[in-house]
Amino acid sequence: MLLTFPLPNRNTVNLELPSFTLDVNQIPIRPPVQRSRALDGLGRLEWNYFEHHKVELCVTPETQAEITQGVHVQSLGAAAYQRYLKSELYKRRPPEATLQLSNAEANKLWSDMRVVLWPTVKENNFSARQIADVNQVFYHSVSSGSTADNSVFVTQDANFLERARLFYERYGVTMLDPNAAWERYQQRYKLEMPTTGQLDDLWSRQQQLFSRIRSSTGW
Repeated sequence: MLLTFPLPNRNTVNLELPSFTLDVNQIPIRPPVQRSRALDGLGRLEWNYFEHHKVELCVTPETQAEITQGVHVQSLGAAAYQRYLKSELYKRRPPEATLQLSNAEANKLWSDMRVVLWPTVKENNFSARQIADVNQVFYHSVSSGSTADNSVFVTQDANFLERARLFYERYGVTMLDPNAAWERYQQRYKLEMPTTGQLDDLWSRQQQLFSRIRSSTGW
């Protein structure tokens, strides 16, 4: 397709379940009692994912060195897109929800997002962290973030959230913090509100599973 901005067909697909792509910094690494109240919505989304399968939670298939090593910034879109095609995130998405891109189109989309996220950073000054940020939202956009009206990129990163309106208008991408994501979709999809005890129990069972995995693999 001839890639133009704003992207066509924005928010024209409705996924069976609302899909939330977590910024890697949003993955819970502390028990519920130690989390900021700003992460309350994330715990509730987790509960509805693990216990009731009423939502999808995704993490982008980002392996920073794998994507960026030896690749020029102008070609990072194609490199990221080819990596994405191999991921389970891609394989589990309905075809009509994904963006079908040529390498040139992938590079154009990635580069456009790069400028929106980091408008004052010159191409040769990009840090690995900044490249990783672009990769994250690029993956989300290609997998369904642009086409689906119930697909959300969940983040607390101010640089993302300050540009949320532009990302929505230009690419169809919805960016929300965890609590805003919960508030927007709880009633629409009749998501269940877990108790504090239920969240603690889920965390405990997750830690037990991780312990068994580490023990069996020597990780």
